[in-house]
Amino acid sequence: MQRRTSRRHHGRTSHRIGERFWMGQPILVGHHSEGRARRDQERMHNAMRKSIAEGERAGYWANRAQAAEAYERYRKNPGRTLRRIEKLEAERRGVLRERDGVDDKGRTADVWRREPSEARHQELTRRLAEYDEELTYWAETIKEAERRGFKVWGRADFVNGDFVQWRGSWYEVTRVNAKTVTVPHIHAAFDGGAVGGCRVVTRAATAETRHKGSTYTLPYNEVSGRMSAEQMRAALAGEPIPADPRDITPQPTPTPGSLPPSPPA
Repeated sequence: MQRRTSRRHHGRTSHRIGERFWMGQPILVGHHSEGRARRDQERMHNAMRKSIAEGERAGYWANRAQAAEAYERYRKNPGRTLRRIEKLEAERRGVLRERDGVDDKGRTADVWRREPSEARHQELTRRLAEYDEELTYWAETIKEAERRGFKVWGRADFVNGDFVQWRGSWYEVTRVNAKTVTVPHIHAAFDGGAVGGCRVVTRAATAETRHKGSTYTLPYNEVSGRMSAEQMRAALAGEPIPADPRDITPQPTPTPGSLPPSPPA
């Protein structure tokens, strides 16, 4: 509040001093008023510079506070961080295509692309370095989340017939894609029961609804859980849920050099 008041004060001071020049009155060189006019002009310029500086400073700190708050939200929400990483990677590829004509996945720029000027090339290179720095930071954040138990889901984690948890519901997986899983339409009127208060949407249960045949795709970075078909059948029947072999970490096979010595006879 004090900063805002100071900025307004400097702005009003500059405006008040400038009123004497509002008709474009020039400084009369040699006139007895020259000294005062030049002092007023300098005071007006100083007040305006201070007003601008105060405004820039206030905006800088406001932006820093917003950035810090946003970074904290991403750090505490790995799913959101994964979505941010995907967005940054797409933006980086766009910059790379503009600079080089092709990105790191071999995708070429459109036919209307022009070779960037030297200044533009340098600017694009600087932006790529910024993207790389931010992507490195968020990748480390995800690694830390994984060390704390967060699961990063991907194509290798699912097969058709699995069930995926998304926003409080379970959906049967009908197709596994590179970045998404295909499930029955999320607005299906019927479901296959409920598990732990979460409705279960199966392909069979939605076959006779108005969404018959309609599907929806869920990105892996929004997935929050998985059940196998066997586990889901047990859960719906109220039976103990068996372990999924995919969730069991295999114990490493000891090498001969790592075996403990045999006890003495």
